[in-house]
Amino acid sequence: MTKQTLAILKKGIEADDVAGVEKWFTENSEALNSLAPDARPSPQKIFDSVRSPNMADLFLRRGVTVGMVSEWWAPGFGLEKVSPVVAEHLIQRGAIVTPHAAAALGLVERLRGLLVQQAELVHAKGGDGCRPLHFSRTIEIAQLLVDRGAELDARDDDHDSTPAQWRIGDSPDVTRFLLGRSAVPDIFMAAGLGDLELAEKLVGDNPECTAYRIGNNSGPFPGMGHRVPGGTIYQWTLGFNQSPQEVAFRRGHSELYDFLMKHTPARQRLLVACMLANRSLAEEIVLRNPTLVSELNQEDKALLAKSCWETNLNREVV
Repeated sequence: MTKQTLAILKKGIEADDVAGVEKWFTENSEALNSLAPDARPSPQKIFDSVRSPNMADLFLRRGVTVGMVSEWWAPGFGLEKVSPVVAEHLIQRGAIVTPHAAAALGLVERLRGLLVQQAELVHAKGGDGCRPLHFSRTIEIAQLLVDRGAELDARDDDHDSTPAQWRIGDSPDVTRFLLGRSAVPDIFMAAGLGDLELAEKLVGDNPECTAYRIGNNSGPFPGMGHRVPGGTIYQWTLGFNQSPQEVAFRRGHSELYDFLMKHTPARQRLLVACMLANRSLAEEIVLRNPTLVSELNQEDKALLAKSCWETNLNREVV
């Protein structure tokens, strides 16, 4: 079974072409069954792209069970793309939701009902030891949880990261809401949100924060296996090996990027220029600071190798 064949399936699901997907299964079932289990496409990842109850029912006819769905949902991971309409349809067919799944699916009334039955679920640990607040899909979900006593800055077990740090990638409006309720901020939140006022305060309080980098093991946002097993969640929500300057630039927050660069020491500015493949800026910085390259430490130099990895593959940077 080729990638092209699987791409046809994915395209059909995303287009909600029930007849086309039914035809795909009919024509490819033999090839699909012949694959070794570890070579088969993940049914969960395929199913998470389902857009309508009719498509969900097709998968139920093709071997997916509501028990499997309940198991997939339980930890709370990767549910941002699942339609709440599809989720409610599957619940009607017997799927069970945890508070983490309800939060991630955006099912506020389902979550409210669970908390009415068992108030302490607001603190329950799900995937990676996350609380339901870590998975909040919407402001309405986050507000319900906070109003019911959720700990704003609870840290998960695998990444030692807060709900605001978890939400900055898929639900930045939730991060902004949590900051408004007094969650602890950091420079990466300011960069992700394009919040110049917050950045000015954070840099004023701690000028060194402009030198922070995701995955830098000597800083407060370490990589995998350093201090915490999974490294900071920012690797997944904002990107591996990013600086706040790069986050701001890539999200189109030019004014914030300029502010951060103005307050960034020369060595880190050189690294930012290189990681953005801005050759002219890098050469300008080195021209003004001739000894700078010799001052790079081992972690700085490791960015070259990291730019060759699949998480940061970028030939222009290399």
